[in-house]
Amino acid sequence: SMSGPRPESQISCAIEWDVLCRHIRSPPTQEICSCHTGLYGKYHGPAPVFWALYHGDPNTGITMHKVSEGIDSGDIVDQRETSIEKGDTIESLEVKLMELAADGLEDLVKRLKGGPVEAQAQVEKGAYAHRPTKKDWAKLSRILEERHAK
Repeated sequence: SMSGPRPESQISCAIEWDVLCRHIRSPPTQEICSCHTGLYGKYHGPAPVFWALYHGDPNTGITMHKVSEGIDSGDIVDQRETSIEKGDTIESLEVKLMELAADGLEDLVKRLKGGPVEAQAQVEKGAYAHRPTKKDWAKLSRILEERHAK
C-alpha cells in the first residue's frame, strides 16, 4: 500500500482502477490519469488491440484520460494513433503502442507539472473490447494468415 505525503499527481498504466484504489492510502491532491491501449470512441475494455486487428481496422493507438469513478470513463487528455500495417501482429502492435505510450506519458508528466491538465469529455464510449476466447484467437490466427498471404 502507498502511504506518506500525498503526491500532486499519479499516472496508472494497464491496471484496473478498482485494484489501484484499494492500495492508495493518500490520493493525489490534483490529478490521476490513466494510459490505455486503444482509441476511446472506437474501443474500451481489456483487449482493444486484439479487436482492432481482428476487425481489420486501419489504425489503433493509445488513450490517456483522467480517472473518474466509472471504469475508462474519464475525460481524455491525449490520444495518439499508429497505422496497422498488413504484416502487423498483436506483438508488433504492442511494441508500436508502447513507443507511443512512452512519448505520450513523457509529455503528460510535463503537462501535469504545470497543474491540472485540460481534457475533453468522451463523446462516445465505443465497443467493449472483451477478453478474446480461444475461439476468437483461432479465428484471428486464420484472419492474419489470409491477410499476410495476399
